[in-house]
Amino acid sequence: MKTFLCILLVLGFTCLPEISYSNDADERAIIGYWVTVDDETGEYRSKVRIFRATNGKYYGRIKDILNPEPGRENPDCDNCTGRYSHYKTTDGKVIGITFLRALEYNPATKRYENGTIFDPEKGREYRCEVWLDENTLNVRGIHWTGISRTQYWQPLD
Repeated sequence: MKTFLCILLVLGFTCLPEISYSNDADERAIIGYWVTVDDETGEYRSKVRIFRATNGKYYGRIKDILNPEPGRENPDCDNCTGRYSHYKTTDGKVIGITFLRALEYNPATKRYENGTIFDPEKGREYRCEVWLDENTLNVRGIHWTGISRTQYWQPLD
């Protein structure tokens, strides 16, 4: 019986790093650069970088604006005031805003949950959940009423 338990423990510890690694790989799949796609017009809007912070949570920062109106290549974040002033960058511009915050990976659902997303154009903050379907990143903003909108972001090659 003791031999059987020893073998079981050895096999368990041998397989454990592999299982942990595969979960870690799944969890880190969203890290990198993505192109945001407007859910109303279908146009490419911006280039964002998603990263994992030292606290283990995931964040997204606007790196560039695509197809901007003339003279609005890096507009001021006029809505980064009052209760949203914590989104304001040092230069007050939209590029550089960490607009996706504190997403936590849930291995049971393979979704990133309990975070927030900020819309600098509308000056609104929403609960957020994110998940990956093949090569598309689904980003859902959820209003406090439960109404939600989903955008489908593409990886930047």
